[in-house]
Amino acid sequence: MACYNCFTVAPKLQKCSRCKRIRYCNDACQKANFSEHKWFCKNLARVHSYSGGGLSETAGPLETIQLHVRMGSSLTIALLQTEEDISQNDKNLVVFEPRCAICYRSEYDMRRQRPTDDDDTGTGPSYGSLISCSTCLGAFACSPAHWAVYEQEHKAKMGEEGVPGLSECDLNIRAAEDDDFTVLTGAHRPPWAPERRRVTYEALPAADAASGVSAWDKWWADPVNTREVPAPGFPEVAKRACSQALSIPLTILYGIGLFDELAKGDGTLPLHERTELEVAILGAASYEFVAGGMGFEELLHSLPSVRKLTVRLVGPELQRIAAYDADGMPMDMDTCPSCAEQNITRVHIHHGDTFHDYIESVGPAARRMPDIAVAFNSGMHENDFSKKSWARTIKMLVKKSVPTIATSYQSKEAEADFAFLQELGCRIVISPHVNPWRSELAIKEPFGARGFYFQNGFIQGFKGKA
Repeated sequence: MACYNCFTVAPKLQKCSRCKRIRYCNDACQKANFSEHKWFCKNLARVHSYSGGGLSETAGPLETIQLHVRMGSSLTIALLQTEEDISQNDKNLVVFEPRCAICYRSEYDMRRQRPTDDDDTGTGPSYGSLISCSTCLGAFACSPAHWAVYEQEHKAKMGEEGVPGLSECDLNIRAAEDDDFTVLTGAHRPPWAPERRRVTYEALPAADAASGVSAWDKWWADPVNTREVPAPGFPEVAKRACSQALSIPLTILYGIGLFDELAKGDGTLPLHERTELEVAILGAASYEFVAGGMGFEELLHSLPSVRKLTVRLVGPELQRIAAYDADGMPMDMDTCPSCAEQNITRVHIHHGDTFHDYIESVGPAARRMPDIAVAFNSGMHENDFSKKSWARTIKMLVKKSVPTIATSYQSKEAEADFAFLQELGCRIVISPHVNPWRSELAIKEPFGARGFYFQNGFIQGFKGKA
């Protein structure tokens, strides 16, 4: 557990007496956080007292919270996004509320249910608080019985959904270090890329599974990439923080390398040899808009043949985060001194719409398909609405044989995306696999689910029709 004000981690902290959801080091920390927490605290306390019936068609946010609580599912992030008064910390409190790893109950759920039996689940009145792992303080169980079931899995080395050689316990500790670094630096995704332009094209390094050396390890070991770094000594935690943004250009470069290898001998000019290159970012949102801003410079630095890079960010989410008085207008971006001296340019173009709607909105003469398209963490398979929208975009790309890569947070999402792409008749040329250039920041699964996920965790690619 961590103090809600100063983030100090300790096994025992005092609870807020009103909402009973958050903890503080002492009275001073609680007082310092009062102005930020009071709105959420008041409404949580109201929710705790709720025992009403169903939800009316005109229900407001509080009634929606109450219904979810009555159904035993606690609060939902969907509701929190409708409330402007709720801080990001309060949203995180709901999404990452500690829960038993076996039955997924929170302490609030345990207090609500108040079982009176003393069966082997250990959920009788004596168990009013979650038990936490004494090593990482980031894994929980509602009883000794459930902890006994979960402990072995928690301490075992994880598979491809984690980090090779680390257990969930180890990764919890590392994730806490990453969070501490975020608090200290005040930046979740340091917008940094090395300020150097390669003279000749070099393929990205490959991981060495036998020795356990990752692609990222090799990239950071190259002194060319760390000539100018944003932190003295550049500790591992800083590298992981930078990987969140760098994952965008390096994943694109990885895709370019794979497609160029597959296209050898077909008579087309390799992507890495083009003098002008257009990259379309499909379904672009805040991650691509913020983290990729400086990161796209790395494409110019790693592709020495490219003299003009056009990054076309397309996605309805951009309407909330970008200025749309210049929707569709090219914006000349600042480049490093070396690129500027050589008149090498980078242009960004934003479209607050889907890719297929953007293409259909311009006349045939003005239509230009990108050299490569990328869909980061798209969730294209998630529901019928998403599938219908993505199908129109994908069919356009397939018809024009645009090399396209798609990333996913997890293996199950990658498998679902793969099945969806097959249904649409895509020729899958890059099978789903762990992306060696995924972000190294492990993100805890929300709502008490076990495990972690990563930005751009898995990758696959298609070109043309099967």
